[in-house]
Amino acid sequence: MNYVYPAQFEPQEEEGGFVVTFPDWPEAITQGESFDDAYAQAEDALEEAVANRIVMKMVLPPASEVFQGMHDVAVPAPTAVKAALYAALQEDGRTQLELAALLGVDGREIRRLLDPYHPTKLTRIYELLRTLGKRLEVRVGPIAVEGPVQNNAPNSGQQIDWPVGRKPGTGIYVIPAGKRTHKPGMLPEVVAS
Repeated sequence: MNYVYPAQFEPQEEEGGFVVTFPDWPEAITQGESFDDAYAQAEDALEEAVANRIVMKMVLPPASEVFQGMHDVAVPAPTAVKAALYAALQEDGRTQLELAALLGVDGREIRRLLDPYHPTKLTRIYELLRTLGKRLEVRVGPIAVEGPVQNNAPNSGQQIDWPVGRKPGTGIYVIPAGKRTHKPGMLPEVVAS
């Protein structure tokens, strides 16, 4: 699952700044005095919306398509890996206690691992995702900027004009183990395996 979501940045003519909304997260609405401030506020609002849904044991929506004029906003990495574990556990259908028994650990450890406000070592989440038949993949990319972004793909010899809002290689993805991670002719993501 991709933890990068489209956001609409609406300029506010009278007050200045931007109001940010997420089509996939109606509860996440924020604003900022400048584009950079609005983007930082959007990351925070998205992180809180994800954390709230995990705590409330609600479904995490998949990211919808980004349309012209929108920008991708990534869930900050510590919360994204918790969301990945939560979603993998939901998909697997096991309860937290069943997972604890399978791993031979106390149920409190699983609750802490799923708690978006409790710090957790990445290696432990990585191990649990593998137990659930998933792997963690990490991508690093540029944050959103106003207007189109140009990026030269290494070894391609060609320049790619990325549309507004669609930034290459951002976010954290969880892919079922054994699945191909890239299409021919596209840059593969960095895989932590």
